[in-house]
Amino acid sequence: MKRDGVSHDVSICPCTNPLILIMGISLLPVARSLFPFNGLGEVVTAPGIIFGDNDNVIPDVVWASNERLPLLLDEAGHLTGAPELAVEVLSAGSENEKRDRELKLKLYSSRGVREYWIVDWRKQQVEVYRREQASLKLVATLFNGDELSSPILPDFSCAMSTTGYAYAQLFN
Repeated sequence: MKRDGVSHDVSICPCTNPLILIMGISLLPVARSLFPFNGLGEVVTAPGIIFGDNDNVIPDVVWASNERLPLLLDEAGHLTGAPELAVEVLSAGSENEKRDRELKLKLYSSRGVREYWIVDWRKQQVEVYRREQASLKLVATLFNGDELSSPILPDFSCAMSTTGYAYAQLFN
């Protein structure tokens, strides 16, 4: 069961669709192939982030730089601050989509996440939000054949393809 508590609203979303787990895991090889190339940081799947008593989230994938990571961890090893990058794979349902597109976007923006990717496996697209003037703004919507790159990840470039989205056909 996946549980996110955002701004006093607790949303419980049991992960009944294995596609969401597969999509999160399918992002990992891409992330792992990119992030450790210079030992710049750590990729973590489905970490809990404790921003405050009522603002806790479980993104599907995060990346934090080696410099920032020690500042984000409490004594027990919990993430308590914003990683540089958060990635969410949209769950089915309007409530879940609203949580990722609105509530989490607002929370990540206010807490200092530098980049936020929303993976929509149904539309086969990735929305890229980047910090501009103290808030996250949509800077690109990427489709198959587009290149995903990031200013926070030097030398990073990844061609978007249907490979990860192909899993959607198994569950529809």
